[in-house]
Amino acid sequence: MAFTDDMESLFCIDSTIGKITGNVPPCQESKVQVVAIKEEPFIASLLSENALKGIRSLEFEIQEDVGKRGIEKLHIPDELVKAALVLSHSKTVAVHFGFPCNTNAKYPDEVDGPPGFLAICKALLALGKMVSCIASSYQVDLVRELVIKFLDDRIPVLEFKPEKGKGVKTAAEEFLFFDGANALNPKFDTLVAIEATSRTREGAYMTMKGRNLIDICKDSPVDELFIQGNSFFYTCEGRYPLKYLPMHSRY
Repeated sequence: MAFTDDMESLFCIDSTIGKITGNVPPCQESKVQVVAIKEEPFIASLLSENALKGIRSLEFEIQEDVGKRGIEKLHIPDELVKAALVLSHSKTVAVHFGFPCNTNAKYPDEVDGPPGFLAICKALLALGKMVSCIASSYQVDLVRELVIKFLDDRIPVLEFKPEKGKGVKTAAEEFLFFDGANALNPKFDTLVAIEATSRTREGAYMTMKGRNLIDICKDSPVDELFIQGNSFFYTCEGRYPLKYLPMHSRY
């Protein structure tokens, strides 16, 4: 029996693996696991036991705290598995990076963001996903240069900069949805942030050393897109299948 990721379709085939693969040996036998992505509302996905072990092994390796900065306290087990599954089920993905802590530099972003952005975009494109980049106003030229040089100019660069006099929430809704404030027709299945800033409860954008980056972040509060996307997910539960939910991950 073959399962599709389309929740409206399920089909069976009457051919053996040997007939389908020909001389290509089948993959090593592996049990199928059901992985819960979200509890409320409940969303799950099928995943082979081998794939699950592989991702968990990778997750363990990347949690090594080389600089002894206490990052193990931020680790939530199996979040990498869930993020991978969400991306796997997605068709349209918007990726953002940007932590402008080097405020005096021409390109102020932390250096981990750009290579992570390029790596995940290359992977998503290889999987046939429709990928876009969300850029802050201060980094548009840099992002376009990266896309042209390393991604063969294959993805659009979308600047998020709310117009003066327009509320940030309204601007975010117009950016995320084809129908704006009605919020019923999202442009993206998934939003991905790679080392990006997010505001505190007081509205500040803080570095690890307590510097406020509000002056450079205020023109393009990209974190509002994730706030509205997450809000849409919770208010639309039960009305849309997984592939239409703009869930977000921070890997």
